[in-house]
Amino acid sequence: MAGSSRWKIWEALGIVIVIATVVGMAAVPMIGEEIFQPDDVIIIRMQTQEAGGYDPDVIYAEKNTTIRILLRSMDVTHGFQVEYYMDEPVVVQPGKDKIVELTLDLEGEFRFVCTQYCSLDHLFMEGKLVVTDSG
Repeated sequence: MAGSSRWKIWEALGIVIVIATVVGMAAVPMIGEEIFQPDDVIIIRMQTQEAGGYDPDVIYAEKNTTIRILLRSMDVTHGFQVEYYMDEPVVVQPGKDKIVELTLDLEGEFRFVCTQYCSLDHLFMEGKLVVTDSG
């Protein structure tokens, strides 16, 4: 009988360890999201247009500065391209953030779009970079 009780204790301990491991692994992306967000970048979270699109969908910056944008897909593979400032789009997969650096030499409003088919409303997934003259 004593051997049976010890076995149940070890079995319960094993179950607790497995649950703790699974819960801990699930928490890693949430923890990482907070830890690995540098202060000097603009973070854009990307999701299908039906789920909210780009967040934020408008970026304000000053002419003659360089900005860094961290792109983070929250659901499916997306693309990102800013007219005038980017010749080639950047592809962003879920869990694989990308950083884009733009030197803003022209004042105006520039559209950014998703360049990867991501959902039925893909064509409506866009945002705006507003560059103003600081002087």
